[in-house]
Order: sequence, then C-alpha cells, then structure tokens
Amino acid sequence: MIKDFKTRLWTHFGIMAAIIVGTVFGWLFLRADIKREAAVIFQKRSDLVTRTKTIAQLGVLQKDAEKAKPMMEKMESVLPTMDGISVVKDAYEKIAAEKKVSFNWRFGEEVKSNGKAPGHISLEMVIQGKTTDIIAFLKQAEQEKYYLTIQSVNITNSGSQAVGSVTGILYFK
Repeated sequence: MIKDFKTRLWTHFGIMAAIIVGTVFGWLFLRADIKREAAVIFQKRSDLVTRTKTIAQLGVLQKDAEKAKPMMEKMESVLPTMDGISVVKDAYEKIAAEKKVSFNWRFGEEVKSNGKAPGHISLEMVIQGKTTDIIAFLKQAEQEKYYLTIQSVNITNSGSQAVGSVTGILYFK
C-alpha cells in the first residue's frame, strides 16, 4: 500500500509538473503572440490615423481646387500654346496699328514647358513712332490678356520720331 501510494504520489507530481511546464510554455507562447498581434494592431492603427488625416486633407484640397478652378481657367486662357504665339503677335500688331506705330519683334531662346511650369520664350520688340504713341502702345500691350513679362524698355528720341526697344519673356503652355 505504501508502495502503491508512493507510485501514485510520484505519478501525480509528474502529471502536475507536466501541467505546470505546459502552462508556463503556453503562457510564454501566448505572451509572445499577443506582443506580435499588439504590434500589428498598433501599426494598423497608425496607418488608419494617417489615412484619416489624408482624407481630411483631401476635403481641404478639393475646396482649394474649387477656388482655384476659375483662376486656372483664366490662366489657361492667358497662356497660348507654342503654336498659338502667332495669335499673340497678331493682337500686338493690331494694337500697333491702332496706336499708329510700326512694330516688329524677334524671338530668342525658347524653354519648353515641363508640366509643372509653363514654357517661355524671350523676345525683343522694336517700336517706331512718336514717343507718346509708343508709350500708349506699351500701356495697352501691358493690359493684354497674354502673360508677357517686360524686362527692359529703352526709348530713344530723334526729332519727331522715336524708337522703342523692349525685351521680355512670353509664357506659353
């Protein structure tokens, strides 16, 4: 009976030890798995916060795009295509005829549009006529809808006639 008792006692201790060791290993495994899952949950939550902020910014960007739309349409109409630069020249020649000045221009270096910035071409205009007519031409030319940046103006008088030399940059799509 004592022998049977010792055998049963050691068997129960063995079973209890196996249960404790199994429980400890199971607990360690679950703990490691929980840490991995927590890291995944934290990462997904961070992604969700980032996407939420992006979506919030999208609304602001859409409002900004709506505000900019009329301005962009105006800007698009102001910027001729490279092939449409002759239309700009025709508009300035019409002004020259109205102001009774002779008008000539030469194009210089061309820089193509890169999608983010418009292209541009340098130009030099030579205007001949009375000084007041040249100034009137420049005032009206400056008010044209085309995007022309005037870099320099030089008017030289010789008697009743004057010669104006204008350098600038014309922007295009």
